[in-house]
Amino acid sequence: MRSNNVNGDMENNAFKPISDPQWAFLASECYEVLYGGAAFGGKSLCLMMDAIRQIDHPRYLAILFRRQYSELEELISYAMAYYPALGGVSREGGRDWHFPSGARILFRQMEHPDDWRKFMGRNTTYLGFDELVSFTREQYESLQIWNRASDAGLQCYVRATTNPWPDPRGDGIDWIMDRWHIPKYQPITDSIYTTDIIDTEIGEHKIEKAFIPATYKDNPVGIENNPAYISHLSRLPDPYMRRAYLSGVWGVSPGNYFDSWDPMVHVMDHEKMMREINKDEIMAAGGMDYGVTAPTCVLMAAQTLDTSIYIHDEYYQANKPIQWHAPRIVKMLRNKRVNIYCDPSMGSRGNSYLSFTDKTVLQHFRDFGLDLRLASNYSKRSDAYAVIREAMYLDKELDKKDPPKLFISRKCKHLIEDIESSQRDLNNPDVVADDKKLHALASLRYLIMHIKRPHRQTMRMDIHNTPAGVLSRLTSRKNQRVHPYAR
Repeated sequence: MRSNNVNGDMENNAFKPISDPQWAFLASECYEVLYGGAAFGGKSLCLMMDAIRQIDHPRYLAILFRRQYSELEELISYAMAYYPALGGVSREGGRDWHFPSGARILFRQMEHPDDWRKFMGRNTTYLGFDELVSFTREQYESLQIWNRASDAGLQCYVRATTNPWPDPRGDGIDWIMDRWHIPKYQPITDSIYTTDIIDTEIGEHKIEKAFIPATYKDNPVGIENNPAYISHLSRLPDPYMRRAYLSGVWGVSPGNYFDSWDPMVHVMDHEKMMREINKDEIMAAGGMDYGVTAPTCVLMAAQTLDTSIYIHDEYYQANKPIQWHAPRIVKMLRNKRVNIYCDPSMGSRGNSYLSFTDKTVLQHFRDFGLDLRLASNYSKRSDAYAVIREAMYLDKELDKKDPPKLFISRKCKHLIEDIESSQRDLNNPDVVADDKKLHALASLRYLIMHIKRPHRQTMRMDIHNTPAGVLSRLTSRKNQRVHPYAR
């Protein structure tokens, strides 16, 4: 429900939410709510105003946290602007606020990992964390032990705001995403309000949690007053930071190898992809990475007239023998004869993995009718990765004129996971770090070097009228034998 204190008029400094996500945050009765996403969404102001929801109760105590004292200045400045109209009296330079009922709102920092212990034994009713990524999971969870009501008329709440970009002072963002079931790599396009009911560790009791995405569009007043701010965000040099702060995308991190990856562009609905393939397919190919106990992965690809590559099917199974894999791969092909390029080590007798026979792994698969071929350029992983990056490349300013050439079906889950988890090798930035564990990505490497290399519009050159082109035509005419009756 919307608090009258939030929605009501204040003499000179009235506060009223200006977007649906802000209303959702202030109205939620869930125990835990995270308001997170893009920068400049008005999240901190909402957190400060949400803390007043029970200031009419004499035993109400709210504490709002930032990691460092200097970072509290923004929250305190907001409090100075709005709390006096509610009867709030400032103490300790705005860090402590007392209200006519006896209720208190405190602003505190937790600079060091163990600073949460300073608040042990203090019964709070409301815990607020501004920029949750700067806190550790231990800090966030440990303080909730003392978030308990001392009166039947009080309700306990935990609120947090954050941008989806890791802070070295915290524990990353994975635990936050897990806690609120936040999907990876999905830009926020609409205001969403979701509530998940989850079981706590104590069994029968349940906790209501809500995640409310934030976008900079939630703060039109701020944009109007700072028109250049969004432009600055759009020009951030790090593409991952730009996506996190501007689009509110979760899960992106510095060091990801495929920096053009955008699941909203590169991942396609399977049925839509098959329609594209059926219209203009010019060739098909497969890639295979074999494992004994490790996963065996096979990818199926099609290329169309415009040289776009569509990865449309995936086989992925661990800890099974060849007799298990082969028939299922054959079934996946649907009676279509396709060249499948595989790990070159599969052609070595010394690596047959089958002590009772002289056949190689390659030969065993061929016995089932699979057209396996050894991939080339295995020693040059960087070449394959360069082709993948080129095919995947996406220029946001030219996306309509120069779209990417690599698309992946939504059903190829393991390949998508491998791409999204790929990190640059610190010793060799041209390759993916520890890629031996990325079996689907290895399959893509093997096939990408044997499919017609996709060309991009920006790379095309009409050589017809270049000096090289003229010379080529003159040479061709000189060497051409013309029939005498054709003159």
